[in-house]
Amino acid sequence: MSYKHNVAWNLLRLAQDENHGYRTRAVRALASLNNLTDADYQQLAQACDLRTTMSLARSTKNIKFFLDPPYYKRKPDRKSLIKHLHEYLAALDGDAEHPCLHYFITKIFAEHGNENKSFDDDLTGKGSLNEHIPVCLEALHHHSRIGINAKFMVTLGGLPLLMEVFKYLKQVHQDTVDNLIMLSRTISNMSVHGDLLQDFYNSGWVKVLVMLSQHSDIRVAGPAQRALANLDVDDNLYGGGLKFYRRIYQLYPTERVNFQPKLDVVFVHGLLGGLFITWRQRDLGEVGPKSPFSLLGKRRTIPFKGIFTDETDRLRLETQVARHSNMDDNFIMDMDGKDTDENIHDNDLEIVMSDLPVDANRNFCGGFYSIKEGEKCATSQPSRCWPKDWLAEDCPNIRIMGVNYETNISLWNPICPKLRSSRTLQDRSTGLLRALTKAGVGRRPIVWVSHSMGGLIVKGMLIQASESSDPEKKALYTNTKGIVFYSTPHKGSHLATLTQPSQIILWPSIEVQELRENSPGLLQLHEKFLDLVEKTPLKVLTFAERNSTYVTSMKFEVRFVDAISADPDIGEMYGIPLDHLSICKPACKQSFLYQKVLTLIKEVLTDVYKPFCAF
Repeated sequence: MSYKHNVAWNLLRLAQDENHGYRTRAVRALASLNNLTDADYQQLAQACDLRTTMSLARSTKNIKFFLDPPYYKRKPDRKSLIKHLHEYLAALDGDAEHPCLHYFITKIFAEHGNENKSFDDDLTGKGSLNEHIPVCLEALHHHSRIGINAKFMVTLGGLPLLMEVFKYLKQVHQDTVDNLIMLSRTISNMSVHGDLLQDFYNSGWVKVLVMLSQHSDIRVAGPAQRALANLDVDDNLYGGGLKFYRRIYQLYPTERVNFQPKLDVVFVHGLLGGLFITWRQRDLGEVGPKSPFSLLGKRRTIPFKGIFTDETDRLRLETQVARHSNMDDNFIMDMDGKDTDENIHDNDLEIVMSDLPVDANRNFCGGFYSIKEGEKCATSQPSRCWPKDWLAEDCPNIRIMGVNYETNISLWNPICPKLRSSRTLQDRSTGLLRALTKAGVGRRPIVWVSHSMGGLIVKGMLIQASESSDPEKKALYTNTKGIVFYSTPHKGSHLATLTQPSQIILWPSIEVQELRENSPGLLQLHEKFLDLVEKTPLKVLTFAERNSTYVTSMKFEVRFVDAISADPDIGEMYGIPLDHLSICKPACKQSFLYQKVLTLIKEVLTDVYKPFCAF
């Protein structure tokens, strides 16, 4: 036997020790072993118990540590697979009162009940497998969004069936991103039931989840990472016992870590958004300049630079903004495709970000970011989720959480009756407060980052938490240290009070109806929020849109949140020359929109832990 073989088996014995500290260190060391033989990996995988297998799944990207699914090399039969899917859906429909599922079955498999037609004929009439698989996956995902349904789907044999679907998709090269997203999300919804861990292990999903967690598309990887975190019952992060329900994602760390994060940063999106839509890097050229920065011509003072703390500095800011907005086009050059280093050698030129504020309130502070000599704006690899990609790199000692809930401006089809009750602002706040508490939010200092309606939900959660008798929920309020608002309509939006002809085109959904301008409910919510901030001071940073949003489908522009409604009446506020959808999407890490948020987070870390550093 080789030396590495002996080391691996000794580590495995320690990884199954009763002492949690020994187990954790042994798993970390075992996961770091490379260049074992395939036979060694296979024997280790067979010898691992459930707890150790899941610990390894969160500690290594090496899939050789895990067993293949049963009969993995056996090719599924296409007709048999669709037949089993139909029978499975029918069984679910018979035991769960879910109108959406019943509607799906009667619509997609309407002809199956005809005794004069065989099932094969039914498949022929309804199209190819490529058309059936995606719609079946979508139906199963929708059904799994209700917690009790997800558990019943597992007990009814859903995991082996979905594994057969996964194997077939790979076999026929139909494992597209869209199909994998549905699979990953459905499995993730099932994973919150920790007592079903044996079912996940027996069906081979542990290895597949490790594979999916490394997918290049975060919409596939994110749910897979959440599933692994839910199934890792031995992880002691924040004291252990955490659960990540379907709306909650832990963006960082995605694997086991050997430190306790010092701060939770929680991102909450708004209307028309989603976790992997709202917080992506801005696509250069779609909105505003093609480049995230520009060259300013000759000037006597450096614009937007330094720390401004008094009224004189505020006036200087406004003067500089006016000067630049009226500057001759010949003196402003788009830097797209130009060599930054070469251009900044001219002492009369300075590179500044194109999303710098056009106005600010008297509370603004901190420098406006500019590119220094030798520094380049990193835009080569666009980020689908800048909190995950950028913040984790700049603040590795924090935990980054993301909220993902469903929202639409218009609801052309009736919403699911099983989910209708969760669509009001108050109900969303209640549900997310409960889910975030289960994920451990409140056990550490918190900074909230919100866009649009997400800011209203955050305020609602804080108010409910402050009034709660539950210590865990109360802690979510007392541990809040900062809030960032990207175009939040604190006093409502005129979008919700459009003229009747416009409402025919853009019929308000439940959420939009609550966002009416000067809505009594919103004004009361904001008044309570200001009272909370007065009792428990925290840092507030606001970015307000200054450009209208072009609604492509309706061919007109609309200002979602005006200057008055965007002002929370507290903290720093900056008017940004971007529209409602772009204001939360920094063009690069040097963007003002990102640097100010990063500065606030670092200030909170310093303020919270500085007293401890004095000893």
